[in-house]
Amino acid sequence: MATQEQRFKAVRAIISSFQGGIPFLKFGQGDDALVLAYRQRGAEIDDPECDQLFVAMEDAVYKRCVKESGGEKSFVYLAYSPLAADHLDDALAATFDSLSFETMEIMPMDAAHQSMQWENSQARNERRARERSRR
Repeated sequence: MATQEQRFKAVRAIISSFQGGIPFLKFGQGDDALVLAYRQRGAEIDDPECDQLFVAMEDAVYKRCVKESGGEKSFVYLAYSPLAADHLDDALAATFDSLSFETMEIMPMDAAHQSMQWENSQARNERRARERSRR
C-alpha cells in the first residue's frame, strides 16, 4: 500500500510532466499499464496504440481504458480528473494502493525520465527541421 508521501510525490511528478507539455505518461506494460494524457477542451488525444482519435470534451487528465467488444480488445480514453493535486490523488487512490512499494517509489523518477525523453525528442525534431530549412 502506498504511503501518503509516495502518493504526493507521484501526483506532483505527473502534474509537473503534464505542465511541461508531455503528451502521455505510461506506467507499466501491456493492457494493465496506467496511461494518462492531459488535454484541454477540444484538443486531440492521438495515441498510436488506439484505432480511434479522441477529442477532449473538457480540460482534464484522461485515462486509457481497455474496451472489449465481440472478443476484440481496443482502448478508449475517459475523462479521469482535473489537473489538480487533490483531485488527481483521489482519482488515482485505488490505483496507487494496488501498486507495490517499489513501484510507487520509482513512479516520480519514471515520470521525470519520460518527460526528459520527450523534451529531448522535441529538441532533436526542432534541430532537424532547422537543418532541413537551411538546405
